[in-house]
Order: sequence, then structure tokens, then C-alpha cells
Amino acid sequence: MLSKKAISINIALSSAVLLMTGCSDRIQVPDGLGDPAKVKIETKNKFDASGKSSGKVQNNWLRSFHDSRLNRLAQEAITNNPDLRAASLTVAQAVAQTKLANSALLPTVGYNANISDTSAGSGLSSGGVGASWQPDVWGRVSAQVQSVRSTQRTIEADYAFARQSLVADVARSWFILIESTKQKQLATEIVKEYEGTLKIVQVKYEVGEVLRKDVSQARADVNSAKDSLIQAQNAVQKSSRALELLLGRYPGAKLVTGVNLPRLSKFPATGVPSEVLQRRPDLIAQEELLRSAFFATKDAELARLPTFNLSVGAG
Repeated sequence: MLSKKAISINIALSSAVLLMTGCSDRIQVPDGLGDPAKVKIETKNKFDASGKSSGKVQNNWLRSFHDSRLNRLAQEAITNNPDLRAASLTVAQAVAQTKLANSALLPTVGYNANISDTSAGSGLSSGGVGASWQPDVWGRVSAQVQSVRSTQRTIEADYAFARQSLVADVARSWFILIESTKQKQLATEIVKEYEGTLKIVQVKYEVGEVLRKDVSQARADVNSAKDSLIQAQNAVQKSSRALELLLGRYPGAKLVTGVNLPRLSKFPATGVPSEVLQRRPDLIAQEELLRSAFFATKDAELARLPTFNLSVGAG
């Protein structure tokens, strides 16, 4: 049991620390940093400074192409892409680090017990419980927490940017695959046309209507068309492998398509380009990185000041 004198000392010390905490100066964030940045999913303002346009920046832009297979491929890439999966684990780690930093603001409670037996059959047992708390007098712990939180927001914004970039790369690779397939079909038709022309020229040569050089020229056109066809086939395989890598598949050039290129949707209304900067996750990540560095610097400066620890125990 604690004596009355010890309890009085603890109460007095706690009162003094609370007074020091109330009188201490808190960390002021520079005006340039502002409030913590967030990855904005939706835009509330019209993308037009004059307000004449009624168009808004639409979310889920991938569905504007009306291509169900493209939507499935994008979802597959989000689920199976190894780089994005690693980034998601990094986000989970950052969240755990933030929770760990927040625990420094709370008191710590501990309990210990000990039981021992002697050869004579007698036993001895002891135990105790204690609690300790380090008041954030100078704001150092708060600076640490703010630094870790900003680091978490940086990682979350990087993950959002990686996710958006992955979907954009999938869409781009899908359209390139469609284009390469169309180029291959066109090259195949050109080869057939030149081969038909070569047959006609050979017949004319046999009846004496054309010279041998005309036959050689027609045969050269066929060989040139076949060379273009081989290049188109290689382009299809290359674009297919690139898309399969984004999807997390083995790049075996097994992915094929027979659809046409989609029609372009309407472009968003012209307006203030600065609104784009407020929504870009990579720029938000840089802003949060600056905030984290600011609070980390404050933490280092406050490390020179003394710390106070309040503890109580009974056993």
C-alpha cells in the first residue's frame, strides 16, 4: 500500500506537470503546409473557372469506354499485380506504425508475478502491478505522432497513384494490343493482294505482255508485304506479353483480342488546371512528405529538453 506521503507527492507532481503542459508552447505548423492533404476521390467543383460549363470530372473513367473485358482486366491487375500487392502491404505496415506511435501518448500498465517452491514443501509467491505515463510537456511525442501520420498519408497517396497508374497502363496496353491486332489483319490482307497481283503478272509474262522485271518487282512487293506481316505479328506478341505482365500472368503471349477500338468519350470541360494538382496523388504524397520532415525536425529539436515520467506501483 502506498503511504499518504507518497500519494501526496504523486498528486503534487501530477499537478505541476499539468500546469507545465498547459503553459508550454505547442508546435505551430507553417502556413505553407496547411491542413493534412487527402487523396480526393470526388471533385465537388465544376472543372471550369467561368462556371459556364456543366461538365464535371467523372469518376470511374474506365467504364466510359464501354468495354467489359477491359474492366475485367483492370480488376485482375489490381488483384494480382505483384508490385501493387507489395505496395498494399506497405500501407498496412504504415498504419501499424501510426498505431504504435499513438500508444506513446497513453499510460503503460504492467503486472508481474513470481511463485517459487522449496525442497521443504513451502512456497513463496509475490506479485505487483504498476503504471507509468510520460506527459507530453514540450510536444515532442505529438511531433513524433504527426511525423508518422504524415508518412502514412504519403504511403497511402503513393499507393493510390500506383493503383491509378496501373489501371492506365492496362488500358493503354489493351488499346495497343487491339491496334497491333488490326495492323496484323491489315498486313495479312495486303499479302494476299500482292500474291494475287503476282499471279496475274506471271500469267501476263507467260503470254508476253510484260517483262521479266515486272515479275521480279511483283515478287519483291510480296516479300516486302510478308516482312511487314512478320513485324505486325511480333508487335502483337510483344503487346500481349506486356499486358500479361501487368496482369500478373506469365508472359506467354496467350492474350488475344478481336474487338475494335472504342469510341472516345467526351473530353472534360476546360477550366482551371490547378484543380488537377489538388487531386494528383503523387503531388499529395510530396506535400505529406514535407509535413513529415517538418515534424521530424521538431522532434529532433525537442529531444534536448528534459522528460518527465509519472509512475505508481503496488505489490
